Amino acid sequence: MKRKFGDALRLRSFGVVALGFERLVSEAEK
Repeated sequence: MKRKFGDALRLRSFGVVALGFERLVSEAEK
């Protein structure tokens, strides 16, 4: 259970990083 929670947390943090990177790229293209 704890391991699954850690995986979900890592996946979420990766999603946040990907979202921020995507926003950064879209800002650079303007």
